[in-house]
Amino acid sequence: MPVVPRFRAALIAAAVLLPLSAARGHAQVLPNPRDDTDERLSQYRSESLREATAMIDQWRAAWEADDLRALMRLYDRKALVQLPGDSATQQGSAAVETALKNQLPMVGRIDFGLLDAEVGGNLLYIFQRYLLQPVAPTGADSTAGPPPAVMGTTTLVLMRERGGWKIRAQMFLPTPEPGARAAQAAATADGGTQD
Repeated sequence: MPVVPRFRAALIAAAVLLPLSAARGHAQVLPNPRDDTDERLSQYRSESLREATAMIDQWRAAWEADDLRALMRLYDRKALVQLPGDSATQQGSAAVETALKNQLPMVGRIDFGLLDAEVGGNLLYIFQRYLLQPVAPTGADSTAGPPPAVMGTTTLVLMRERGGWKIRAQMFLPTPEPGARAAQAAATADGGTQD
């Protein structure tokens, strides 16, 4: 019995459309690969920030205890560092160790406040406010009282090494004194240049 052309067309259409409609319905229940990637990135970011926070706490404890050896374990061997109150930058383990050795006896308690953080592969960028209370002088200078606190911002770049984070770059930038900011603004308004 011959197949009617209209019926044949309907069979062909059903044969073509049935797999397509089944595939479309099946695709709706599969997770979107992008969602999985976003979830993994979010998890990596959270874990990285948690690890970095623990590392910064170790750094702060070593800093306040004047523990040079513990501090140096937290720096990458090629680290670039500018310490509070120092306009020069130091790079490499030997230079950073010398700068820390000279600075640690004069610095005291340091507190941080997170401003922003960004995770990018093996690098973690952390921007913070800091408040540093220098150590009060001893001996003949002790009558002068403790030096004023130093405030500013710090940029910290951490690099993942052997499963942990190391400081690759650390820059402390002090906030100018209110009088210095006013003088700087006046000099700029008068056509002067900003240093």
